[in-house]
Parts: sequence; C-alpha cells; structure tokens
Amino acid sequence: MKRKAIALLSTFFLLGSTPALGAPIEDSFFKRFVKVESFLERGLSNAAPGEGDIVAVLGTKPNVNMIVSEQVKESATNRISLTPFTSVKKDSKMIPHLYYMIDDAPATRTLYSQVTVIDPRSREILAIDLDAVNTQSRGTAFVGIATLDEITFDRVGEYKIQFSMKVKNTDRYVRVGQTIIKVNPN
Repeated sequence: MKRKAIALLSTFFLLGSTPALGAPIEDSFFKRFVKVESFLERGLSNAAPGEGDIVAVLGTKPNVNMIVSEQVKESATNRISLTPFTSVKKDSKMIPHLYYMIDDAPATRTLYSQVTVIDPRSREILAIDLDAVNTQSRGTAFVGIATLDEITFDRVGEYKIQFSMKVKNTDRYVRVGQTIIKVNPN
C-alpha cells in the first residue's frame, strides 16, 4: 500500500510540474498512466482560512494535493489513464473527476470532507459531501476520487475547486486545499 501511495504521489508531482497541463483540453494530448489496484475513497467556505484557523478547528494542517481530470479510463491490468486539465474554453460542458491525496489529516473516528466549486463571481455552483473517513484506524494519509456533477463553464475567469474538512465535534468546514480551472473566451 505504501508503494502505491508513493507512486501516486510521485505522479501528482510530475503532473503538476508539466506545462502541458495549462493547455486547453482541445489542444492537449497529455496523458499519464498510473498503476493502482484501487482507490480507497470516492469522491466550503469562500474565505481563505489562515493556518491557525485550520489547526484550531482540525487540530492539524493537512497537506492536500489535487488534480482535475477530464476522463477516467481503467484497463484490465488496473492501469488508470488520467487526462488532467487546468483550462477550458467558455461554454464547455464536462463532468470533471477530482483526484486527491491527503497527508497529515486529523486523527479522528469521523473526518468529513466536502468538495465545492466556486464560479468567477464567487458563487457556489456545486457542493458534494464525500464519505466520512476513520483516520484513527486507517491512518492519516489517504487518496480518493470524486466524480463531480456536470459543470457548464459559462463565465470567463477562474473557477475554484475547493477541498474542505471538518471533524465530528465541529460545526463548520475549513478549506484545506484549492485548485483553479481557467476559462478562456472562445
């Protein structure tokens, strides 16, 4: 399991450092292949919390890595093909997949997570609650996939995909990670 997590983390870093990710989907032929038998999980406030706020609510500051992908293909040999993107053309419609890897999550029996999509006008257009995770028994590092609902990118600007967490005894989610999709005019 540890080898798979290290391999996946290495892939996240490689994907994040390539200039091909900035190309619109129509212009990009970029794909990476990751051999993974299975992912363990499936798949906010707008104000940017400080590290002190995160630690006050969660008890620790998690490290969150995220990739937004256009499509998912899994072969018979358990290889998953990712087609990541960071920009799209205006009026594009798609069902994005969010791949996330969490390190140093708070140790709790019930860790709740939420993915929120914010449009360029700072309006929440989508919020998805993910399955609760028991980080006391499973450990504080985990990976997952969240398939979002169809999104129409109808405004030029930056769409923010935010990852938030809360523990059972708190009443509010705290944003711990964010990635941006840029929408370009046609």
